[in-house]
Amino acid sequence: MSGQRRDGVAALARPRCCASVLLGRVAPTSRGPSVAASPPQSIPEIVNDLKELLVTYTKQQTIDPLRPVGAALKRAIPGGLMVGFGGCFLALGVLRGLQLLERMQGFWSFAPYVLVGLFLCAWSGILVLKIKKRAPVAAGVEIVSPRSSTDADVHPSPSGARP
Repeated sequence: MSGQRRDGVAALARPRCCASVLLGRVAPTSRGPSVAASPPQSIPEIVNDLKELLVTYTKQQTIDPLRPVGAALKRAIPGGLMVGFGGCFLALGVLRGLQLLERMQGFWSFAPYVLVGLFLCAWSGILVLKIKKRAPVAAGVEIVSPRSSTDADVHPSPSGARP
């Protein structure tokens, strides 16, 4: 049994949890940050400290990284709306112009709708390709793709060692 020796008796090594350290029952270990020994705190004080710690941590890990993304979205959303409305008005204008042609009357009256539909599909495809080419990265935010399996994951080396 490993542990500290007190008066010739081996004491079992017990885990030192945060609550024990906060309550002042156990001195902090050298592994963690050094905290000056303070008098034991009451449970409401510990709960308030824990609440404050959780709120601060949550803000740090969720809200702060999203702020640059929010700044980029302030430009992206109006731009996307303008491109969308512009595309709709352009398609309506082309449709109305094609309907005025004499060749698109009678039997060929369906053709303007088909042509405008093909135009909108092609235009959407071009926009998607442009978006994929240039993915906007806000300042301080990096888009990380999930790790793909490598050849080493699929076919381990003969020695069995993993990289």
